[in-house]
Amino acid sequence: MKRVLFSSTLLLLAALMGYPQSATGQDQSASGQTAGNGAEQPATDAETNGEEAESENDAQRLPPGYSDIITSSQRRNIYRIQQSVQVEIDALQAQIAALVAKRDAEIEAVLDKEQKEILKFILMIRERNRKEMLEEQQKAEAAQGGAEAPAAAAPAATASE
Repeated sequence: MKRVLFSSTLLLLAALMGYPQSATGQDQSASGQTAGNGAEQPATDAETNGEEAESENDAQRLPPGYSDIITSSQRRNIYRIQQSVQVEIDALQAQIAALVAKRDAEIEAVLDKEQKEILKFILMIRERNRKEMLEEQQKAEAAQGGAEAPAAAAPAATASE
């Protein structure tokens, strides 16, 4: 009941705000970028696809829920903000990577020579096991994608073991 009430309220607000067809299911004029009050309408998929292709960084993404409610100019502003802040984020991530490497080196320095050799062996075995598990998963996925009948027979074979 709460969900229905929430959805109804949301649709009512959308209708009052002159929301686009994609969000409310109502007809929208083909040429209308502005509502009767002069406000810019959210960008349609056709408009945003061209802008996304033109964007310098294909990795730019909008936060969840934004794509249906923002205008094309807001989209450009968000992309500019993301691009300007990304330089700082990259610098901080590089600092974090350097600190992690420093921490790991200091931790390893606590071990004696024999412990380091044992650790190296343990990590090598773990990596080998990880690769084997990945290969088995890929084979299982390939077998499942190929035919459904062998996949159905596989549980019977494991049950008899």
